[in-house]
Amino acid sequence: MKKILFTVALCALLAPVFAIEWGGVVKNNSQVSTPDFSSASINQADELYLWANQPLTEDGSIYASGEVFYSFKYAGSLPGAVVSNVIDCDLLKVSGAFELGENAFGFNAGRYFVSDNSGAVFSQVSDGASVSFALPMLSLSAYAGYTGLLNGKSVTLLDSSAAAYSADEGIYVLSHGFIPVIADISFPVLFGNQSLALQCAAFIDTGAEKDNRYYGNLVISGPVANAVYYKASVVAGSTNFKNVMCYSAADLYVFPTDSFMINAGVEYASGNNGPFAPFAGISSRQVSSALSGPETSGVVLVKANMGISNNALYTGAGAKIVMDCMDSFGMKGVEGTCTVSYNIFSDLQVGLDVAGYYDLSASSDSNYSATVRVAMSF
Repeated sequence: MKKILFTVALCALLAPVFAIEWGGVVKNNSQVSTPDFSSASINQADELYLWANQPLTEDGSIYASGEVFYSFKYAGSLPGAVVSNVIDCDLLKVSGAFELGENAFGFNAGRYFVSDNSGAVFSQVSDGASVSFALPMLSLSAYAGYTGLLNGKSVTLLDSSAAAYSADEGIYVLSHGFIPVIADISFPVLFGNQSLALQCAAFIDTGAEKDNRYYGNLVISGPVANAVYYKASVVAGSTNFKNVMCYSAADLYVFPTDSFMINAGVEYASGNNGPFAPFAGISSRQVSSALSGPETSGVVLVKANMGISNNALYTGAGAKIVMDCMDSFGMKGVEGTCTVSYNIFSDLQVGLDVAGYYDLSASSDSNYSATVRVAMSF
């Protein structure tokens, strides 16, 4: 009898474990770059990702998910390259989704990826919680969190001058602390299948600087014609309500076929332009592959991209004109990119990325690179 009770108890304990989905990905990226073809540097990155999903209810409406990774990087000129090791958890959350007649309610709590509607202010992993409520003609959502427990080796946060906060040496270094509070209201089908979203966000600085930043953004998107779509966004921001900064973007997407996409767009991030101060987001977002790693601040971008997907093969190419408007308007540089990805098997992908940035104002900021990528999932 004791053996029977023990077997029943063991099965009860292990039953949820059997429902766990898990897997992993091994990545290898090998890059060679040069500013002038007279010297070169390498950037070798080897990464291991492990993930798992666990339903917490019988119908799967509530579930837990997580992902951890280890990264080894070897970067710099030979000799003298710098070795770094990073261990991090970039996903650990509990999520729920419930149908309430024609409406829907959802929540997330834990560490997961969060982005503002424009993608230019805050787009990264964060610790926090969010709720959403969707009606047929209206959607509401809210988020609150904290960035100070993240690994500063995995995320890059910017100060009010759009400069990255420095991170100390170590495998896990706490990042700069912001308390993001984001509220969003959107109209998925406002008129003629057009959508509109309004969002306001506050990022409370818990550091010594107390550079609290506040943003409001408006995004409209929708179809223009058959297989032609657009998206336009405007962001206004301020640091402690002492200045006004601006970001705006417009993109056009054309799908001639199901496997062929063309995109063209323009972006503006304010510099010292009239009433505007230089734009500074919270998350790092570099605008080109220039050696200086320029952020989205005091810049105008004109860009075009195309991509073709054919079964296991994807090819893409892009071009970008970078203009400086930090203090005065002028040409900065041009960039071209090309990428090829091929799925040898369903769990094995190889790829090649080639990029070239030529700086028209300072040749020392030019950068040319080639990256070989290999990824295997299990």
